Amino acid sequence: MVNFITRKDAVDGTITAGYAAPSKGGQGSTVSFFKGFGDFSKDGFNVVIAASADRRKKLASVDREFAKTGVLNFQLNGNNVTFFNGSPRGIPANINASDGFLVSPFWVQNRRCPPQHVELAEGSAIGSGCYYDYVTQLEILPERERTALYTSGRLRLGADHSLFGEVLATRTSNTNRIAPPPGELSINSSSPFWSTIIAADPGASGDVVVPYRVADVGKRTQKDTTKATHLVLGAEGLFAGWDYNAAIVRSENKQDSSLLDGYVRLNAFFDTLDSGLINPFVAPGNQSAAALQALRDTRILGFWEGGDSTLTMLEVRGSREMMKLGGGPLVVAIGASGANEKFQKRASDIARGIGDTRFGDSAAIVPYSADRDLKAVYAELSAPVSKSVELSGSVRYDDYSDFGSATTAKGMIKFRPMREVLLRGSLGTGFKAPTVPQVNAALQEFGVTSGNYTCNNNNPGDPLRQIAVSLGAACPVGNVQYNVFAGGNKDLQPEKSRQWTLGVIIDPIPNVSVGIDLWQVKIKDAISSVDESQIFGDPLRWRSLFTTYRDPGTGQVLLAMLSSNGNLGESLQRGIDVSASATLNMGWGKVRPTLDLTYMLKDAYQLERGGQFFSSMARFGANGAVTFRTQGRLKVEVDYGAWSHTLSYNFKSGYKDQAYTAADFAVFDPVTFTPYAYNGTVKSYSTIDFQTRWKINKTFSATLGVLNLADQDPPRSLKSAGGGQQIGYDDRYYDPRGRTFYVKGEVRF
Repeated sequence: MVNFITRKDAVDGTITAGYAAPSKGGQGSTVSFFKGFGDFSKDGFNVVIAASADRRKKLASVDREFAKTGVLNFQLNGNNVTFFNGSPRGIPANINASDGFLVSPFWVQNRRCPPQHVELAEGSAIGSGCYYDYVTQLEILPERERTALYTSGRLRLGADHSLFGEVLATRTSNTNRIAPPPGELSINSSSPFWSTIIAADPGASGDVVVPYRVADVGKRTQKDTTKATHLVLGAEGLFAGWDYNAAIVRSENKQDSSLLDGYVRLNAFFDTLDSGLINPFVAPGNQSAAALQALRDTRILGFWEGGDSTLTMLEVRGSREMMKLGGGPLVVAIGASGANEKFQKRASDIARGIGDTRFGDSAAIVPYSADRDLKAVYAELSAPVSKSVELSGSVRYDDYSDFGSATTAKGMIKFRPMREVLLRGSLGTGFKAPTVPQVNAALQEFGVTSGNYTCNNNNPGDPLRQIAVSLGAACPVGNVQYNVFAGGNKDLQPEKSRQWTLGVIIDPIPNVSVGIDLWQVKIKDAISSVDESQIFGDPLRWRSLFTTYRDPGTGQVLLAMLSSNGNLGESLQRGIDVSASATLNMGWGKVRPTLDLTYMLKDAYQLERGGQFFSSMARFGANGAVTFRTQGRLKVEVDYGAWSHTLSYNFKSGYKDQAYTAADFAVFDPVTFTPYAYNGTVKSYSTIDFQTRWKINKTFSATLGVLNLADQDPPRSLKSAGGGQQIGYDDRYYDPRGRTFYVKGEVRF
């Protein structure tokens, strides 16, 4: 997000530069420029130019002790146990043995697994499977570059009118790297590698599925670039007693994903495999020079897929004073807008499956385009009926070409019974239509599940096996991540909300203020998708959220998960926000303590219309998310002459971690492979930040600070669902950088 504050009289200039330095990766630098020309009130014009750029280096998982591996060893009820969320697609390859279990030929020959793999004895009499620790290849923070350029101008036309315009252009690129490409091979007796399979599994016959990872082609590297422009041209002024503002807005967003390394063309790769040139049963770095060159030649490089969205809008609004009331003027505002939204999905030929496809992918991207028209009218009223009572209200009517119309409203009251006390309350409704892609996107592959799940193909009563058979498919073998498919949902309905607040602000003495607000938000037809932990925790209940796909490497029809958005029912959240601030004059300087705190009272939601209510309050919930009971920040600023120091204390309460049953085989004895149930907790977390700023003179200032002064690691979590592949902590809620020093210099001119 880029924020530029516009001023009609800005003539000053500022240049800032900064650098942030976590240890071992994630370093970042930033520079920005701001300059204004012309005083609007004196010169009749004003122009502002602002620009910023920042760059961040990657932070690899192996650079943080808490995130470097998917193998977590700890004690559970006095037992030494292991939590592991690895991949059956190993290096060297595993095989789906004749007894229905995953077996590693490397293990059969050496009675151990290769480096970066973990042994799992799942019941085969032939041997164990070797699961790959893909977490070692992840990046916690990807390499990122951002630039932004903003310019705005205002020109006075006579005494009561002016023209204005603004242009904002941004560019953001993220370079993501993950483990080398995984997939399945199909090998039979005509293959030059059949002898390796028979040596490991003498009972092998027909086509044997071989889970494999093409390590020698390198990490899968993808660069995502987003370019956005925002244009505004308008006029404002005074006409017939009304303050008016009319503007045309045009916003464009273009997103491209390009492949830089690590992805290979399926058919070309299989040609080299069938010839015997590439051997899937050797360790990384042991292929021949000719095989390595052949792998390089199969890489997919350049543009892969992207999307373009545009918004064109015309908006007109006006306001005026209608009459005098006891506390001031009655002000009315009205407005109207009309807009058109468009979205277009693009993809390269190979991404669409034309001529070839990508190894490990099971579906081609389907380009599409869609648009819709939006119209809205609204009105607002501010009525200070007396010096102690102020009323305000608003009403809005929206009409969507694809969703019909809705009317929403909000009312608010402020009551000051005495100078030191302000009471306030509000009640309102809301409306949020699904996005164009949420409705219109074609069904296509959407990655894999975060966690691993096991289907016992030898047990007719296994729920996943039952669903697979009913769909004419088979379950993937082993404890594996399942392919995920997602697409638009034509049946999606808009979200509708009702919210209220009730609060008080108390100023007991000058320069001291305390605010307490009780609030509630209730949403009907909440738009989201069912979390994978729920789907795989009770597959038969969520049978409709499974589909099938044909594996391009083996031709097998396999079970997969659906993750398209739907209207899941109702959700309700209620909490208390507390804010307190003071300014204390100490003679030698000023001390300003502030507190911002949220305490949650209720969190409830449905995963289907009319279904039971769940809660994520202080726990990893059924929606794959956590609602913290308490979180906040206490900050103390001290000003002394040219110096300003700030000390901050940040806090999040603990919660119940994602739970596992023994049947999940997620937590087990690493020696006997005995599985255990897990119902652990994630500890509370707090950090301390410090910053000092030196105002050298009117021109120069310098800031030095440190985030996470005590270098506190995020608390351990065994989360494997809820999104993302990171293991060891929940990367959605905690900053993984650790102790981070930063410096910033500023020049004013």
